[in-house]
Amino acid sequence: MFACSHPVMPKESASALATIMLKPIVQKNKIIDFRIKDWNHAFISYFGLDCLYVDMPLGCLGCNGNAELVEMFLSIIDAETSFTSKSLLLKLQKMQYFTTVVRHRETYIFTFYPIWEDILQKTYQDELTGLFNRAYYDKQMERYNREKTWPFSIILLDINGLKPVNDSFGHDTGDQYLQRISAILQSMFTETGFVARIGGDEFAVVLSGIHADELQSLVRQLRIRCREDKLQPFKINIAIGSASRRNEYEDIWAVVAKAENRLNQNKLLGGNNARNNLILSLRQSLEEKTHETQEHSQRLMKLSVRLGSMLGLTDNQIDELKLLAFMHDIGKIGVADSILEKPTKLTPAEWEEMKRHCEIGYRIALASPELASIAESILSHHERWDGSGYPQGLKGEEIPLLARIISVLDAYDTMTHGRVYRGKISQEAAIAEIKGQRGKQFDPKVVDVFLAMMEKEMLLKKLQKEREKLHKLAKGQDFTSQELLNQSRYVDQIINQIYRLNKVQVLV
Repeated sequence: MFACSHPVMPKESASALATIMLKPIVQKNKIIDFRIKDWNHAFISYFGLDCLYVDMPLGCLGCNGNAELVEMFLSIIDAETSFTSKSLLLKLQKMQYFTTVVRHRETYIFTFYPIWEDILQKTYQDELTGLFNRAYYDKQMERYNREKTWPFSIILLDINGLKPVNDSFGHDTGDQYLQRISAILQSMFTETGFVARIGGDEFAVVLSGIHADELQSLVRQLRIRCREDKLQPFKINIAIGSASRRNEYEDIWAVVAKAENRLNQNKLLGGNNARNNLILSLRQSLEEKTHETQEHSQRLMKLSVRLGSMLGLTDNQIDELKLLAFMHDIGKIGVADSILEKPTKLTPAEWEEMKRHCEIGYRIALASPELASIAESILSHHERWDGSGYPQGLKGEEIPLLARIISVLDAYDTMTHGRVYRGKISQEAAIAEIKGQRGKQFDPKVVDVFLAMMEKEMLLKKLQKEREKLHKLAKGQDFTSQELLNQSRYVDQIINQIYRLNKVQVLV
């Protein structure tokens, strides 16, 4: 009755609107097909249809090579979702179309306007990278917001150090840097969403149909791909922020704002920018005023990454934990020097003044958008699991998780490295002290994972030592085969202990 082929219209005829009117066939509140009620010649011409007739089931087109067209109509119209009109950009039979759908009673009127490739590129394509541009990004985001698209996730990327690259190697090298990153993004995400260059050194990966748990996996894969890129003269260095829509009613620009905030947090601990300089300036003031050293904060950040990973935190949570490790005591810049430097026990009045640093730090963090997300944790990092801490006397899981984690790590590092007013103790003694405060000062679950982490660290050191001993035995002359066998078995025992610790999982 009819045949289907790719359209063969000359370019100059591409001004006509293709129109078709469809009435849905509904069973059990679900659209299973449409009946064709009316159409114009442009619709037949665009999609290579020789013949249509009134009340013909649209599904018949799928039996004759136009399944893509049928699936498109079914995907746009949902019997359970009511709307008056919608507009979108579609790709059908290797052509792009601006498409408008208008509902009139029980009938849907579709109009298609073809956009030729060169016009589309000028309108929606970034010339340097070949990705979509800001105009396309904004248009699609508004559509997703209007149509309440869910699941929905977004990844924002910012290239660290593009200006120094341009200044040192020239803009051609800078352009190649952008193209390297664009190629990685295209290879990873064109099947699950779209990628847009939304600024000079800024990219967005928009992912409809992706939940929060899937998003974290994709972000980790992206970081790995960028680390594995070995092209010279420099490695890829990016900051990443991501977020997911909690439900179809959450405003999509609020989701973007969360991703931007996390991106800024990620940039704070690397790169040179005004926000970073402000944070570093606050941190420098803290170091000058207290005994908090750069080495202390760096150790805490490294411990935070390890413990956060073992606790199953997301990448965003680990970024916040690192920032908290760097800034948790920032409120001490508002405490008198005489109290901070006092080598003996504080008086009750002095102790009350010292405890104010939590609230001071909280107010400083709230005043900075990049620190606002860790403000509650700064306020709560001296709370105790049993409720006897300060400043609010919070108990158990009332205390923010990140504050519970940093409380353990800060206590451990302080004990093992000491302060002017307190000498250091051995690693074993510090671990015993942490263990003794399980369920009192510290969250039991966090302590359990921390102890497993530290046991693994000590076993790894022990393993290295015993392996060296085994190698010396094997190379030497003055040993018995039994001694060598015993040492080999001892090394195997240590390896098995490490393997068991790697399987420790604690729900938080």
